[in-house]
Amino acid sequence: MVGDVPVLRPWTPSEIRSMINEAPNPLTKPVPFHNWLVQTCQIYNPLPDDVLLLLKIAYGTSWPAVKDSFAVPQGLEGDWGPDDDLQNQGNESRDTWLRKRAKDAITNGARQHSDFEEVTRCIQKKVQQLTDFIARFKDTWESSAGVALEQYGPLAIHTLLNCLDPNTAYAFKLANVTW
Repeated sequence: MVGDVPVLRPWTPSEIRSMINEAPNPLTKPVPFHNWLVQTCQIYNPLPDDVLLLLKIAYGTSWPAVKDSFAVPQGLEGDWGPDDDLQNQGNESRDTWLRKRAKDAITNGARQHSDFEEVTRCIQKKVQQLTDFIARFKDTWESSAGVALEQYGPLAIHTLLNCLDPNTAYAFKLANVTW
């Protein structure tokens, strides 16, 4: 801002890199990354081209594989479209785009790069406390499956039970008959 007049200028690469240093990995932590992107856009009010550059640097070498999912709308004069949820795709406001299409693109990008085999190899150790294992399982799930654990109810429960010590899994099943 210069006085009361907003100045629209593109971000420099060094400004973007300093912001990216605090960003979660979009491929292993898509929900925290989306939250970070929304917060960053609300604070700094970037232009659409700046958001694309931010995403390109955040995804790094994975950008070519996910870039087609990110169609950032271009409103008039290189700015965002009007604040109207009824706008056509490609002319949305920043908030509408972040809430809908960006969230879907981030989630789909994480799913494309997921490694569910890593989750199935997360087995409870013989001397490991159950609370420690569940924390480790949740971390492994969210960093390898590419989606939040809560989004996959039955699959997540089935996988957890398969990764638990057999006696602990049996006790879990007895305690919760809906499993």
